[in-house]
Amino acid sequence: MERARVLARGDKFALEQDEDVLDTWFSSGLWPFSILGWPANTPDFQMFYPSTILETGWDILFFWVARMVMLGIKLTGRVPFPEVYCHAMIRDAEGRKMSKSKGNVIDPIDVMQGITLEDLHAKLLEGNLDEKEIKKAREGQKKSFPKGIPQCGTDALRFALCAYSGGGRDINLEVLRVEGYRKFCNKVFNATKFAMLKFDEEFIPRPQATPSGQESLLEQWILHKLNIAATEINKYLAERNFMSATTSAYNFWLYELCDVYIEAMKPMTDEAAPKDVRKSAQQTLYTCLDYGLRLLHPFMPYVTEELWQRLPRRPNDSTPSIMVSSYPVADSNFAFDDASQQFNLVFTAVTTGRSLAASYNLQSNIQLYLHIQSQEEAEVFESQLSTIRTLIKGCKSVQVARLSKEIPAGCGGQVLTPTIAVHTLVLGLVDLQAEVAKCDKKLDLARLNLQKIVKVESQLNYESSMPANVLLANAEKREILKAEISTLESSKDIDLSPCCGRGAELKPCRGERKRYGPNALTGDFAYRIICRHVAHAFSLAPVYQHRFLRAASGIDRRQQIYTLPQHSWNSEYTLTGSVTCYVTDSVVLFRPDDIAINIVPNKFIVEFEDSTDIVGEPALDSHLIHDSVYKLLEEQNIAYVVEKEYNSQGLFVGAAMTLANPNASFLVSTYN
Repeated sequence: MERARVLARGDKFALEQDEDVLDTWFSSGLWPFSILGWPANTPDFQMFYPSTILETGWDILFFWVARMVMLGIKLTGRVPFPEVYCHAMIRDAEGRKMSKSKGNVIDPIDVMQGITLEDLHAKLLEGNLDEKEIKKAREGQKKSFPKGIPQCGTDALRFALCAYSGGGRDINLEVLRVEGYRKFCNKVFNATKFAMLKFDEEFIPRPQATPSGQESLLEQWILHKLNIAATEINKYLAERNFMSATTSAYNFWLYELCDVYIEAMKPMTDEAAPKDVRKSAQQTLYTCLDYGLRLLHPFMPYVTEELWQRLPRRPNDSTPSIMVSSYPVADSNFAFDDASQQFNLVFTAVTTGRSLAASYNLQSNIQLYLHIQSQEEAEVFESQLSTIRTLIKGCKSVQVARLSKEIPAGCGGQVLTPTIAVHTLVLGLVDLQAEVAKCDKKLDLARLNLQKIVKVESQLNYESSMPANVLLANAEKREILKAEISTLESSKDIDLSPCCGRGAELKPCRGERKRYGPNALTGDFAYRIICRHVAHAFSLAPVYQHRFLRAASGIDRRQQIYTLPQHSWNSEYTLTGSVTCYVTDSVVLFRPDDIAINIVPNKFIVEFEDSTDIVGEPALDSHLIHDSVYKLLEEQNIAYVVEKEYNSQGLFVGAAMTLANPNASFLVSTYN
């Protein structure tokens, strides 16, 4: 007052303090009870005071929160709220405090509705920044939002802020992440819209969500995942861990419901599917949508309300809004632990099959072979072949192979467990030499890891000094690595056996044994192919590969010559000579016109016209050539039946050998 009189220079005036104005923080401190009619004991005051929780920022704990607590205790005798949740401070993507002069201010309305860079510049003119600051702010906007801010919607922004909430006291808000959650909103909307098409006019939800007991393995798995999501989200909400709660909701919707169940259940809801299968899949889908939308509602209230209103209601359910519906909680009826473990293993095979196809760049006609040694696991996989085929884009067929010999030559594989491996046919579709190089790298790493585990396990007092869980984990790792090494070694060997790369077309010779040219496999690579074919055909150990065809290659224009160094079949006979090799759809030809070996299931055929081109010490005749083949079979304990052919002069001209036991086939049809 005295200062005002001095400044007024003697002018007469009267100053009166307004009695109805409080200090900002003082009036804010009265807020918890003053808005409810205090000091009168109104119904609102009785119902809503004290409240349950206060949400605020760290920066005003002393200015506001402390005053509310002190005034509440002084004037009402009670603390206004038992819990305070402090959210983080929102900064820009680079962690800087938002400032108009920096041009990095993010207006929530702009994020929800979208705004162009030009309009962002125009908003700067609405403030009180000087020209220099405006210029600086424009440069900041160009750097932070070069294309403006895309329209993200309210739900995406809300979900993003909740997802950011676990990052400490500061949030470095990236608009691109908010835009990503807008796409998630679209995913939820489109998935629900698609699912609604699966509900025909006859569909009526069951009065209760309790499973009927007729659910398939896939349905039990998704209900179990729904139950886990409900358990986790309720737990995280109680702990105020909103980041983990949004993660659980996001993972269930995107990775389990949309990516797996909705995709895999499509054949189950087709008109061709049995009625009971279709109805069960529809009921499970409805339960997942109903529960899933309600679980997601606190984080995305608008899109979930819109979609939930479109769902049919269960009988006697007249709930007007998702906002007042009960929040899903864990339900023991949805706990299918065994089914979940079984399907998790199946889905691991799916992801492995996808990975194999991607690594070999296979986009269609994918053929998978699941090598499963456990009877129980094999039965589970056999019941899910349709699901596996549906979930792998471009998959033509899936087969379970309980024996390794049921897997055709020309496959690449990957180990899941010591008893399960996934193989995919790559015959004629890949650059084999590049794939062998990949196998070598993987083999080196697997062998190194195995050596480390073996070294640890060989230490003195290892078993007595290590906890039981560590012993078990290391033993499991060791067996998985052994299985992986075995599979990689098989893949490497098989990869050398098919044709010479993508695009090679090998056609049947149809008896044209003098044919040269584009169907010939040339180079050292062809030599390895022939070796592998023979090795697989005879089920021979590597030593026999070299014993049967140990060749050094040389190129003579359009034909490939392989030299057969001296090799003793036994102490009496030695084979030498030269030969040109072909691999065709089902035939391996050896030149000159002396021997044709047909690779056909369960049968090995040797034909020849003239043995004079094969020189031996002594020279081999036809009988001795066949005897050499028979000897190899006998050394492998493979039973066979021989059918010999003679010409009109009674001379031996050929023979056919058929395996006595088809399951012991050493002859592999590698080209179809």
